[in-house]
Amino acid sequence: MSDYSSRTYTIDEIPADIAQKIDDIDFDEFDYCQVFDSLADFAIYEIEDGWYSSFDLDYDWHGAPNPLDYIDYHALGMALSQRWDESCNGVFSDGRVVTFY
Repeated sequence: MSDYSSRTYTIDEIPADIAQKIDDIDFDEFDYCQVFDSLADFAIYEIEDGWYSSFDLDYDWHGAPNPLDYIDYHALGMALSQRWDESCNGVFSDGRVVTFY
């Protein structure tokens, strides 16, 4: 189960309001576009299903506090956005995050 909000589009299905905001990305290099509602949603995705998911942090802690409940996901999203590949990732002025793959 995902705790983040996102939508995935094929390159041919990207809504016009999203495509108009993207200047620096060559659509021809990618098959899909995923749009997250916020940097926090993007960070949660990276923990649950993305880059960090191989660490298997989401399991039954047997009554102990789940460390994932104490992560500042907005701060993690900001840090990720400062280090990502700008040829396939971006943040819109309304806070949505777009990533291509």
